[in-house]
Amino acid sequence: MRISNVVSRHYERVGVEELLQAVRKRLRQKQYLVVCDGDRFQGILSPRDVTASCRGTVRDCLRPLPPVRSDESIGRALKIMRERCITALPVFDDSDFIGIVTLHDIADRLLVHYHVHTVTASGDHDETPKEHSPQAEHPDVPADERTDLENSTDLLSIITNNMMDMIRLTDTHGKIIYASPSHRSVLGHSPDDRVGRSALELIHPDDIERVATTYMEALATSKPARTEYRVRHADGNYVWLETISNFLYDGDDRIIGGIFSSRDITDRKRVADALKESEERFRSIVEHSHEAILIINDSFQFEYVNDELCTILGHSRDELLDTDFRRFLDDETRALVTGRYLQHQQGHLTPRRYEFNIIRKDGRKRRVEISSAVTHNSIGQIKIIVQLLDITERKEAEARIGQSLKEKEVMLREIHHRVKNNMQIIASLLSLQSRHISDARALELFRDSENRVRSMALVHEKLYRSDDMAHVDFGRYIDDLGTHLYQAYRPDPALITYRSRVADMYVAMETAVPCGLIVNELLSNAIKHAFPDGRNGTVSVDLRRDRDRGVFMLIVSDNGIGFPDDVDFQHTETLGLQMVNLLVDQIDGTMTLEKEHGTTVTIVFRETRYPERI
Repeated sequence: MRISNVVSRHYERVGVEELLQAVRKRLRQKQYLVVCDGDRFQGILSPRDVTASCRGTVRDCLRPLPPVRSDESIGRALKIMRERCITALPVFDDSDFIGIVTLHDIADRLLVHYHVHTVTASGDHDETPKEHSPQAEHPDVPADERTDLENSTDLLSIITNNMMDMIRLTDTHGKIIYASPSHRSVLGHSPDDRVGRSALELIHPDDIERVATTYMEALATSKPARTEYRVRHADGNYVWLETISNFLYDGDDRIIGGIFSSRDITDRKRVADALKESEERFRSIVEHSHEAILIINDSFQFEYVNDELCTILGHSRDELLDTDFRRFLDDETRALVTGRYLQHQQGHLTPRRYEFNIIRKDGRKRRVEISSAVTHNSIGQIKIIVQLLDITERKEAEARIGQSLKEKEVMLREIHHRVKNNMQIIASLLSLQSRHISDARALELFRDSENRVRSMALVHEKLYRSDDMAHVDFGRYIDDLGTHLYQAYRPDPALITYRSRVADMYVAMETAVPCGLIVNELLSNAIKHAFPDGRNGTVSVDLRRDRDRGVFMLIVSDNGIGFPDDVDFQHTETLGLQMVNLLVDQIDGTMTLEKEHGTTVTIVFRETRYPERI
């Protein structure tokens, strides 16, 4: 074919339409046309070059192409094509143009076979491509060129053998014409076994339609496509592949096949699925939480809200997003929230939890408890994660309970006050009656009864004056009781001295009353009987707590004449000692008596735990 006969020396004045009409048939048959000015090579012309311009001459269509020599490596030719984004180069032997080499020729040569396109010195182009194996001898292929091609084939083999990704080439029917060695490591299949088979053969049935659709969309847009799907491994299990699909074109922009690069992403998918499952789980927790959870930015605009916040505020999610959070606060609370955020940003410690009122859509206020944390996203933007708990009902219940407790406390104080008054009335009646008794024995009995009543009345007095209505300041109670008894029996201070050593401690009323009666009996006996005939001495009451043993120790002692040897203090007929023994049993205590240097009674007990009062 002599293109110069069409163009001649006046090709600059030949229009594109005229050229297309003249060579339309030959352009359909060939990928490229060689343009010559006589015998002088001028350039390569492709249908794309021609159709890229709507007017002008052939010169306007020609692109400057760097020549390559026939003895240069295919690697250099590929490099030039890649850098210039071209698919064909003119080939010269010294200064003589001998033909063109295309990317399609090189690919065929390296992967399947190679073509050599030659033209005669006058510009004729050989119509028939010649097919050779890399080792074949051919007069048109010098030995050094074959070595170059073989080295390039070896280089390609080294690259594909060491690639972890799978490479596949397919024809226009989707049949695999080349499979890289990595098929064996990724899918467990021999690459040779895959050649000639459909590229869709091993794809999971549920993924085939999606893969085919993606491929067709890529075909329609002529753009590479990326997709993920499952492929059956030789062991029967499925692995996940990420595949980038592209197309191979000839010089006429016709698709002649596809090239697919696939990577095993099974582990990545497992991690992604686990992350997705975890995200969905935590999202479900957040969405169904009884606490309102929201995320706001440093401008206090909502970026995320859950359903509970929508319920609290009475707004839909769409109404809240991008809205300023402070819009739902009153002036006082707005200043509080803004101030604490600024304090936190300045590095000051702020309470993690606090309460304030929030305003609903209908204007009603709800009491909420807030906790927040300031964090930053991946690009350094401030995000505030907030948890709100609607405590309106709880606060109302607390207020009702508090009011009820105040009422009950007032009532209980009144009860203790009235009990104390009634007992004082009884004690006063006993005191008045005793004034009309001349019998010394009867008078003593009346006085003992009066003191017993007053010891019990003192407990109720302590209770209604105390902040704690269930416990008595036991140390102060014993001290006051001892002082009262000392004054009631009116001993001569010059002869009998009273001393008390009591620690600060609180006990329940159920323990305080029997202990008060015990002290009343023992102290009364000591004052009345330990120092006869004007003897002098000391009566003392000690109260201490042994925390290691978890017990109280009550010690009443005197340095008088001592307890009679002929009296068994645990089996006596006197009312006072009988009461002491009964009361010690009531508080589950133990009592010991020492008679050296007077009398010492030691009572060890634990605070009595009674069933809950109804």
